[in-house]
Amino acid sequence: MDLGGNGAKDKIGILLNITYFSSLGLQNQSYIRSNMSASIPAFQLVEEPRILEPILTQRLPVSTNIYNILKQNKSWKSEHQWFTLQDLTAKDVWVVVTYVRKDYGQVICISRPPNAQVTPEIRTAFSNCEFIDWSESFMAACIETPVSDMISSISIRDKGNCTEIHPCYVYSMDPEEALQLNIPSGNYEIKSIDTEEGIEFLLKTWKYAMEGSRDYVENCLKRNLSFGVYINNEIVADVIFDCHGLIGMLYSLPEYRGQGLGQLVMRKAMKESAAHQFVPGSTVEKRNIAARTFMERVGYKVAAEVDYLFYNKPTY
Repeated sequence: MDLGGNGAKDKIGILLNITYFSSLGLQNQSYIRSNMSASIPAFQLVEEPRILEPILTQRLPVSTNIYNILKQNKSWKSEHQWFTLQDLTAKDVWVVVTYVRKDYGQVICISRPPNAQVTPEIRTAFSNCEFIDWSESFMAACIETPVSDMISSISIRDKGNCTEIHPCYVYSMDPEEALQLNIPSGNYEIKSIDTEEGIEFLLKTWKYAMEGSRDYVENCLKRNLSFGVYINNEIVADVIFDCHGLIGMLYSLPEYRGQGLGQLVMRKAMKESAAHQFVPGSTVEKRNIAARTFMERVGYKVAAEVDYLFYNKPTY
């Protein structure tokens, strides 16, 4: 897969032309705050997100998750909202996609222009934007650390939210390399996970499951890729493609660990995601040395340092 080249740069140059954006229906100004200074950039609603593909392709592998969300958009179109923010300093655009989950609230994913700085104007645009309700629960997923610093500052200092931060690495593999992964056969079957069976398995084993997660897990299983290792018709290991563009929820039953089934099902997911035009990617918490070693063993490489930020609105 060609992740760059002059052709991609030319397309980006065209996409960044303001007149071109307007001609593609990005002129919707309903999200511009009427009291904004003319010096503060305003977010624009993107009605046809596919036009952003050349930009996000150019930003791979750092933009792996948001690139994959774009590829998923056909299945999630009614839930996803896409926005761009013109960065006059970088002469490029910030890309934001949001959707709402019952368990963690609004999910926010951001792709910044390469090497763009978080200027006071950019910070103000995020703090004042109307499509993020900072007073409600949210999860900012797979956010580059410079952008994470901005999000945490807005949430904590501006809005007064008790915000939790999980430092992570995002891992990625070139799709062409993933297509060559070997998936050996054995005394097991690897197949897509049945929705009802998968819901019960994942809600019992996924450490981040909470009230409201059933709806999220069910939607992932119904709309995204998922794979389970089955022995004697029982699922013993699993992985799914989540809704923020990454392969996750990997789990092997304790009695089957040490047999390589986790690596097997992960490589299967990586290979099949590449075959479906995604870029294989996953995140791991920095402190989880065992998981980081696992990612290296399956062939992943670190793409960037990122954070997950959580604000859970209190009930009092």
